[in-house]
Amino acid sequence: QTREVDETQECFGYLNEVESRIQDTLQDPFQADNIRSTSQVPCGKEKCFFVSSTGRKQGYLIARTSRTSDGNEKFTRLVEGWDLATRLKQEYGIKHFLVSSPEIVPVSDHLAGLLNQNLWFETQDLPVTQVGKKKKKTDRFPQFSQAYVQKVQVAPTPNLLLACAHSNRPHFERHIHQFLLNVHPTKFMTTFSKNLNATRELLQKEPCLMKDFQVLMDQEGEIYHLDFD
Repeated sequence: QTREVDETQECFGYLNEVESRIQDTLQDPFQADNIRSTSQVPCGKEKCFFVSSTGRKQGYLIARTSRTSDGNEKFTRLVEGWDLATRLKQEYGIKHFLVSSPEIVPVSDHLAGLLNQNLWFETQDLPVTQVGKKKKKTDRFPQFSQAYVQKVQVAPTPNLLLACAHSNRPHFERHIHQFLLNVHPTKFMTTFSKNLNATRELLQKEPCLMKDFQVLMDQEGEIYHLDFD
């Protein structure tokens, strides 16, 4: 009987989450006019960040849907990432930038034009229109396809990425000295050490976060967790 009660409570909790997710989407659905694409749009391997056209300190992470059979799996990972970020914030008080659960948006001809207008792939330090003379890149967001959209907060600046992956360490080493020039040494170390100790404890309790562990640090010593999917 205890097991049945636990299963019922778990089911009710899930239904509450579904209701909240649907309500958020219906109350504030994404539209093409929500983004400002006239400025440089930074892109990673899968997602691009678009600043909100409202001027508020919010924006959108947008990823194209996969053309292979794992498209649904990718969206499922985004939803699970949102659920994980929400739980970790409730249980451990972590900071992150996600504002709402992801949604699937059809890419019209108009939206495709906006999305592909000014993409910048940071890992290559070149606009997408100038990457290689022989290898022409196609638009990341083809018209009449679909995109995954998730509302996020804009990260504080200056900031610096801290990650365990060896590929990210040279970036940290290049920028750490410049980053620390304008911090208050005592205040920064007090806050940063406290947050770093909390992060170590979190990783011990939630080892799944080690898979692609990366955080953003600001000049106050605060730590923001990234990439939950």
